[in-house]
Amino acid sequence: MRGEVLWEPADDAVATTRMGAFLRAVEAGHGIRLGGYHDLWRWSVDDLDGFWRTVADQLGVRWHDRPARFLADPSMPGARWCPGGTLNWAEHCL
Repeated sequence: MRGEVLWEPADDAVATTRMGAFLRAVEAGHGIRLGGYHDLWRWSVDDLDGFWRTVADQLGVRWHDRPARFLADPSMPGARWCPGGTLNWAEHCL
């Protein structure tokens, strides 16, 4: 990262946020230790498949058939998301 950090929340405030909960879920689910937001960001760009899998889990996506991979081909254009995965969009919207 570049530039001066202008503000950072106190550790006890971070612990009660959705981002804090997501960070703890990543640590628990992937057996890694993250020191904070920057480490979480670095992990998210280094492990795209793991990141999107964890996002789907945290958002409560209800798969009928869970995909084996979440990002099978990251090339743009033409990225292949969740091949083999099926879900009911209406079930999520309603």
